[in-house]
Amino acid sequence: MTDPNLCASTYDPTLVFTSPSGGSTTIVVPTGAVTQPTTLIYTPISTTSVPPGYVFGGLAFTLVASQSGTILTDFRFLWPVAASIHYTDSDVAGLDEYTLALYYWDTVTSMERRSHLLLAYL
Repeated sequence: MTDPNLCASTYDPTLVFTSPSGGSTTIVVPTGAVTQPTTLIYTPISTTSVPPGYVFGGLAFTLVASQSGTILTDFRFLWPVAASIHYTDSDVAGLDEYTLALYYWDTVTSMERRSHLLLAYL
């Protein structure tokens, strides 16, 4: 893939990114989560720093919304979206899978926050 950015629109509310290792990230936007045609742009990030006491789990990405071609800096969904992250054994080699968590950057406080999510280990 030459362009690492993937898009999903209100007309196709599912976005799927497959990493070179074979893992994947799926974002599903439920009906009613947006009130205007909205495009989501998923961009993988190759490296990231983590606070002391944490270990980077190997996956980082940005997810931004745009409407009418304009990036929305403080966009909020009206309903929660689902994010499914499937990883390979090599993605998590040396990590305790039961300690994996998804964090996001809180632009109001400029701090990382743990997302509210339900984890299922398969």
